[in-house]
Amino acid sequence: MEKRNVAINNGVKNKKNEKFIIDVGNGVTKLKTVNGEYKKFLSTVVNKEIMELSDDTHMISVDGVSSIIGAKDGKTFPGERRYSRQDYLHTLLTAICVAHDNKSVEEINARVLLNLPLELYQDDTYSLKLKKFEKIKNKRAVVDSVVYNVNINEIVPLPEGLLLNTLSEELVENKRNMFLDFGYGTLDIIIALGYEIEQIKTVKKGISILYNAMAKKLNTTQQNIEYYYNMPTKAIIECEPRDISNIKETCLDEYADDILNI
Repeated sequence: MEKRNVAINNGVKNKKNEKFIIDVGNGVTKLKTVNGEYKKFLSTVVNKEIMELSDDTHMISVDGVSSIIGAKDGKTFPGERRYSRQDYLHTLLTAICVAHDNKSVEEINARVLLNLPLELYQDDTYSLKLKKFEKIKNKRAVVDSVVYNVNINEIVPLPEGLLLNTLSEELVENKRNMFLDFGYGTLDIIIALGYEIEQIKTVKKGISILYNAMAKKLNTTQQNIEYYYNMPTKAIIECEPRDISNIKETCLDEYADDILNI
């Protein structure tokens, strides 16, 4: 077990707003730090105060409640009610503090570009639910043993497909582009002219289809597939070395064909 001490960052104040781009997906939370670095962690929560932490997990304590964010054995929090759950709040605050990326500055004044699934983005009800996070002021959050004081000054709801919002103007101006956002459960398709979104569509063709197909062919669990998929050619499966290159190519070809038929 790992024991962590809380670090006080000398109360350094930060008066300027910081812009954060955050996508709290059903499977993975993705973010862009103020320094331009992209990071991600699993959208899972374990309600424990102490456990073994890895590089891609984070510990947060808010209002006396501690959670581990990003653990492989954690629980996900999907569904339309997720935006009013404590799990979502803890994950959002963790993402903001990680994206802040400056342990010496305690105060965070956040302007957050925050994603919504495409089908919910078209319903003003859910945009208003995200806007309620603007009430968060002077919220003390201890993330990875560092104390932060978080103010959410503005929430800008965005449709999933955050790549559009990170591209420079010269890359998108007067151009019509199609963006494919591969989530775990769904595939989001966005057609935009410049920064203006013209068409959006969500289909249930997420990466889980590819993972499930590989898991069946390899006679293994879906949880192991990402590890196997990153192996160049061979992997040890059930104590035996196996050439998995053909299986990967076959499953990927079938998945691509499925998408092209949308």
